[in-house]
Amino acid sequence: MSFLSRVGRPMLAGVFVMGAYNQWRHPEGPEAAARGLLEELPSPPVTAAQAVRANAVAMGVGGAGLALGVAPRLAAAVLAGALVPTTYAGHAFWRLPPGQERTHSMLGFVSNVAVLGGLLQVMGRRRDR
Repeated sequence: MSFLSRVGRPMLAGVFVMGAYNQWRHPEGPEAAARGLLEELPSPPVTAAQAVRANAVAMGVGGAGLALGVAPRLAAAVLAGALVPTTYAGHAFWRLPPGQERTHSMLGFVSNVAVLGGLLQVMGRRRDR
């Protein structure tokens, strides 16, 4: 494994491990966002609380796998799968009126898209050199 992978993957994983911890300890905010997303579905398969807990587990397990180099491509795919609905539900800036809250949400959205780009890079690697 290259030095950059040894250093970079745990750095990328850190945001997910912390996010998982925070979602597990304080699910109220993410549950409200998940509720809004689930309301868009005709027949939601889970409750908002279940979705948030499942997302926290996916981020925790995927983040740990990525950080430790255990099936990093699979871990990155799991994290990408968790990040997409989280970003859509949690940073829906297009639904907010112009102002500081919209700008803050847009920055969160763009940051998550950048992290998704890092995950795609990990997923696309054939092997570490």
